[in-house]
Amino acid sequence: MFDFFRLTTGLTFVFAAELLFVSGAVSEPCVTPSDSSFDAIQICDLGVLSGGSSSFSKAVSEDGRVVVGVSDSSEGERAFRWTEEQGMVDLGVLPGGDESMAMDVSADGKVVVGHSDSADGRRAFVWTEESGMVSLGVGDGYESSGAHAISADGRIIAGAVRGAKARIGFRWSADSGMVSIGTEELHPDSAALGISDDGSVIVGRLGSRAFQWTEGSGVERLGEINGKPLLTAHDASSDGAVIVGEAVKFTRSKAFVWRQTGQGHELMPSVDVRSAVLMAVNPDATQFVGAIGVQDTRIAFIVSNSGSSGLLGRLPKEGGYISSKAQDLSADGSVVVGSSSGPDGNRAVLWRLER
Repeated sequence: MFDFFRLTTGLTFVFAAELLFVSGAVSEPCVTPSDSSFDAIQICDLGVLSGGSSSFSKAVSEDGRVVVGVSDSSEGERAFRWTEEQGMVDLGVLPGGDESMAMDVSADGKVVVGHSDSADGRRAFVWTEESGMVSLGVGDGYESSGAHAISADGRIIAGAVRGAKARIGFRWSADSGMVSIGTEELHPDSAALGISDDGSVIVGRLGSRAFQWTEGSGVERLGEINGKPLLTAHDASSDGAVIVGEAVKFTRSKAFVWRQTGQGHELMPSVDVRSAVLMAVNPDATQFVGAIGVQDTRIAFIVSNSGSSGLLGRLPKEGGYISSKAQDLSADGSVVVGSSSGPDGNRAVLWRLER
């Protein structure tokens, strides 16, 4: 997959432009990104909440119209939901809390999950426009919880609860409530970080190894790829057949694509870089996004199953620390969200790619 993604000089990558993109609808100020491999691309600064100076996008709805994440503000760090019509909206906090963070959003953009401070400590939350922010609670014997991922229909949530001696993964639904997925039986430190659209597969980190969970097989560590241990699984395709994340050996990391068929596992890029990670895969597992580190710089990138690859680039900025990271993408890959350093600080951004 990454044969087209070869390093030339500095941050310049050469690629074959075969990705098919359609325009997304965004009215925020957008510019041509720096260090991008694409000609028909724009990067949009989604701004900050009132009184804030930095923000980060974490997830996007399947149609690319709803973005969620976190922004600092005059009230502290707050979960936000962004749309073209409303801009960036503070989702608030749980009762007694000061700060919150949104981590994922349902396919239709109507259900948001994350974590918030509260009078009882940090708690996983689910937010809808009708109900506002609602705590998912915490398991018996644990002190805090956080929600990291949600199924496409908004009915199943994955995350982690933490206690004095352990952090474990959970699966939540309205019928079952918060239920351990069994990671504590294998390691005292784990977290569920991603979920398939249908909710049948949960992925994450188990100690220093990536794992997947299914109801039939329970928790299973993912094997090595070319002798490289898989450290963290961040996301899964619609049916869980493809899992993406980060593999680490010594001080170097590679992005990985792991397939349930057992064939076609991949590490990328093929060239030696400081770091690489895939954060998300679209529902049909045809496109992937993440970040690649070269020297002291990290730049967001996108890859497709057709072999097309490219740097998404960053907000234009002269001097200082330069960084961007892609966190999620729309179903068709035309919209990618993440964060980028810029002249006004680190900002939640949205990339629009056109044919």
